[in-house]
Amino acid sequence: MLKLASAEATILACHAAPKTLDAWPPAPGCVAARIARDELWLIGPRSERGRMVSELPRSLLAADPGALAVDQTDGWTIWALSGAGVREALARLTVVPLPAEEEGTRFLQGAVAGVPGKLLLNGTGIFVFVPAPVGDHLRDRVTSACADLAPELGAPVAFVEVGHLVGFAGVS
Repeated sequence: MLKLASAEATILACHAAPKTLDAWPPAPGCVAARIARDELWLIGPRSERGRMVSELPRSLLAADPGALAVDQTDGWTIWALSGAGVREALARLTVVPLPAEEEGTRFLQGAVAGVPGKLLLNGTGIFVFVPAPVGDHLRDRVTSACADLAPELGAPVAFVEVGHLVGFAGVS
């Protein structure tokens, strides 16, 4: 059965020179996802939003006085997809080529259900980030395009990091 749940995380968009972002260590408990040469997202637990928004920009500014870090949490909706049929479901929603499951944690970008999206993949699931105004659109497209996969809407899940892999608590 395909599982779909909203996921709660903090997203901090960090803009700086590529060399600065390459050398800047990700914060503990956060996943660093490169959006562009001069932009990096730090994705962490929603419970750490206050710390991330106050401490990490200072750390980035210390590395690059011209840098900018912006809290993007409210601008995105995150959906966690897991269970049987997760790759089949995503194949129906996007043409973004998916890496093999054994390739570990990956971050991809492209259209998902006809809207701009970002995908965070690991061995247990796929996490889809879409602009907040179209968050419900993605949910509706999953349930309609994947009706034969019997998608089940679950309770919201919280972001956690386990070692070098990323996941969302409550997703199996």
